[in-house]
Amino acid sequence: MIPQQIIDALKKVFAFVGDALKVSDSQLDVALSTRSSESTLAAIKAQTDKLQFDADNFLRAAIAGSEIQVPVDLQSVLPKKAELYSADETVDQTVTLDIGGFKLVEVVCEADAATTFTVEYSFDNSHWFTYYSSASAETSYNDVFWTAAQYIRVRSSAAGASGDKVRLVVGAKP
Repeated sequence: MIPQQIIDALKKVFAFVGDALKVSDSQLDVALSTRSSESTLAAIKAQTDKLQFDADNFLRAAIAGSEIQVPVDLQSVLPKKAELYSADETVDQTVTLDIGGFKLVEVVCEADAATTFTVEYSFDNSHWFTYYSSASAETSYNDVFWTAAQYIRVRSSAAGASGDKVRLVVGAKP
């Protein structure tokens, strides 16, 4: 079940978008479940790729040169979370989370300057396997996935100039 706070935030965004995506609460819940078709998921992904959480936990949407913000408490949405905000982008940065029994993982990466992001998982915190690695430099990467692993690690490579910042967030929920 999708938390009501997220549904309300998305409804505000999609209402702002207009006819780009028409989804009711029940349709949104089904559309984000494993029963969805690839075309349904692609349509939702096309809209939600425009969404990002900022350092103040506001859900931000940049649409056709406009921007709206909706406050969202990430801790209530992601009960297990590790985050690195406004870290120096000119050095490698890493954040690791022991997700315990939680299996749904969300990763949010943002950088001022283009860099490479890597998401890894481990069952013992010693042997790491790559889930995602940037093929080229990028300024953001967001993903949600299921895992049986115990640990998730997110890394960014050194990039940019003095004053550039990077944000790495990894969260998990049952």
